[in-house]
Amino acid sequence: VTLGAKVAEATGLALGDTFFSAHGLTDQTDIHTNRTFTVVGVMEPSGTVVDQLILTSIQSIWDVHAHDGEEVDPSTREITAMLLKKRNPLAVLTIPNTLRDTNMQVALPAIEVNRMTQQFGLGTAALRAIAMLIMALSFASIFISVLDNIRARRHELALMRTMGGTPRTLYTLLLVEGGLLSAGGTLLGLVLSRVAMVVLSSFVEQQFHYSLSAMMPLPGELALATAAIAVGLVASAIPAGRTLQLDISKTLCEA
Repeated sequence: VTLGAKVAEATGLALGDTFFSAHGLTDQTDIHTNRTFTVVGVMEPSGTVVDQLILTSIQSIWDVHAHDGEEVDPSTREITAMLLKKRNPLAVLTIPNTLRDTNMQVALPAIEVNRMTQQFGLGTAALRAIAMLIMALSFASIFISVLDNIRARRHELALMRTMGGTPRTLYTLLLVEGGLLSAGGTLLGLVLSRVAMVVLSSFVEQQFHYSLSAMMPLPGELALATAAIAVGLVASAIPAGRTLQLDISKTLCEA
């Protein structure tokens, strides 16, 4: 047999080790001691369901059920499930039609995944709406923060103008402050998402025996982070434009 990475880690089995197969997961299981399985390979971690599998030939399973060395009747040999890989796209249409009139069932992974996505589509749409709302609130928050910052520092900005600072310099300064604020928020969000993914991956692995790549970037994540920073820059650019119209003498007189 060939062991998946998680199976080898959990059982401690290595190359050359042998074991018996059994029915069930309790101590009182039906153990097939008439045949032994020998570990001939251990697969590298792939982060897929293969990590949780013990791979062997169908013939070896039939041999295990040949009690007392008896040959298994070929008519009783059954395959309960089979994964087929198509050679050409046309097989997606021909195979279901061919097996429709038999006692077998056909499940196309792409169609089933699409069906599952449709079932959870409402929740996904709700999460996307919440994400857009959070981004809009972030835009408003940065906008108000930079605007209040300009109002509170208007005398300081006017003094910088008298000391040789150009309107463009002040504008760039405020723009950089807003950009750093949005970049810091984006970085914090990425860190928190990774922490949440680590916790979630641990739960999923314990409950469903499936590994999640907690540290791998998700599709479109970089684009989303860039968009978040861009939103922060735009939100900063609008109020920062008021520095271009700053009345130095009036502002200093109010001080």
